[in-house]
Amino acid sequence: MNNWTFTKSFLTLLVSAILAKAIVDWIGKVRDAVHDEREVTLDFFKRKQKTR
Repeated sequence: MNNWTFTKSFLTLLVSAILAKAIVDWIGKVRDAVHDEREVTLDFFKRKQKTR
């Protein structure tokens, strides 16, 4: 800890923030894809029921 500098702290926090942002964005894309797939499935069943 005697050789630690503010520059190293800044770079560590910057990399951590970039990784956290990438993970959150990836989770959002996966969630949206699952949500869209569910809507398509539900629409299919609604159309099938209407035609009967």
